[in-house]
Amino acid sequence: MYHTAVLKNKGTLLAWGLNANGQATVPAGLSGVTAIACGQFHTVALISDGTVVAWGLNDYGQTNVPAGLSGVTAIAAGLGHTVALRSDGTVVAWGDNRSGLSSVPSGLSDVVAIGAGTWHTVALKRDGTVAAWGYIGPFPGAVRVPSGLSNVVAIATGGHHVVALKSDGTVVQWGNLDEYMSGIVPVPDGLSGVKAVAAGFAFNVALKTNGTVVAWGDNTEGQTNVPAGLGGITAIAAGARHTMGILGTAPAIAPTIIRQTGNQAVAAGQNVSFSVTATGTAPFSHQWHKDGTNLAGQTGPVLTVTNVVRGQSGLYSVTVTNAAGTVTSGGYRLRVLVPQRLQPPEPLGSGQFRLRFGDSDGGTLTTNDLPGFEVWGTTNLSNTNAWVRVTNGVSVTNGHVQVDDADSPSLPRRFYRVIER
Repeated sequence: MYHTAVLKNKGTLLAWGLNANGQATVPAGLSGVTAIACGQFHTVALISDGTVVAWGLNDYGQTNVPAGLSGVTAIAAGLGHTVALRSDGTVVAWGDNRSGLSSVPSGLSDVVAIGAGTWHTVALKRDGTVAAWGYIGPFPGAVRVPSGLSNVVAIATGGHHVVALKSDGTVVQWGNLDEYMSGIVPVPDGLSGVKAVAAGFAFNVALKTNGTVVAWGDNTEGQTNVPAGLGGITAIAAGARHTMGILGTAPAIAPTIIRQTGNQAVAAGQNVSFSVTATGTAPFSHQWHKDGTNLAGQTGPVLTVTNVVRGQSGLYSVTVTNAAGTVTSGGYRLRVLVPQRLQPPEPLGSGQFRLRFGDSDGGTLTTNDLPGFEVWGTTNLSNTNAWVRVTNGVSVTNGHVQVDDADSPSLPRRFYRVIER
């Protein structure tokens, strides 16, 4: 909080300010950085491969990054603890655990943003609600999220308070917003049109859509004295008692996919959604693909396929583009499951016969569907352990799965079942 770190567009850092514990001394050779967080006396960097590096004061283990930590998409740093958000929407925390600072609530998931204060930790969920945990004592305001708070799109954490930006451009704050924790300085009347927020130890900063800045709270060092006529600001940050802004347009940063939907298997007739979240410089454009072919009109961050049928099974992906570059997601496999209809066995001579089955809705199966099917046979329906997987003579012909059972001549009878997984 008493030092500043700046991320350059080539993934390197500059840092200055209080350096008693080496927090402003960037590790030699550090590169590929995509995000930074400044704690009170330590610094944390997120690397493009999803790993984390931390340095500075380590009195509570706040710079001891957990072994094997990966898949990280966001970071936050408090007084003596560090927090990381993983690509699966879960949260990891380490360092100071007084008052449960680093004890992530059981079951917390679907998180899209995090924050760390002096003695509190905050998480923004995808549904626009906020969770907070940590210090419970005489001044526990920061962990007491206002009842009914919703539609939050961004959060910032101060020393003992939290500020939240809502989707309508208004701001909500809670906790203690003065140096002596005796009360809270209210949000300026009529504040609206906000697109970003930042929080210092005991003050807040808001960036409006018109590029102007509003600040309120403790002004001991002039941190809320916005320079007269200041405009054209594109980003803001706040330390313990200082405020920063980027003037003008920063170099565009190519998109990086930080969250995406996984494989799905659903029954025919259901609706399916795939989504992707990317960081970088907005605006982004999207193009969804199925089996490598562009899907006409599907150019948003969410792809919804309604009333699915077998023919919509396949490998889905999305390309995200901005002014600085392009990135394509991994493939998401969609499997549409359809009840099967068995046809009467067809004798082939010499005691052998052929079994056929296909989609009950008349859909056409292909060889791409075959790995999802299992054919089992038994001679004793009363013995559940007698079922044997039939693997030979299984193929797809004329839109149906065909089984030429070579073992059938040696068996007095045989029953079959088909499973699609």
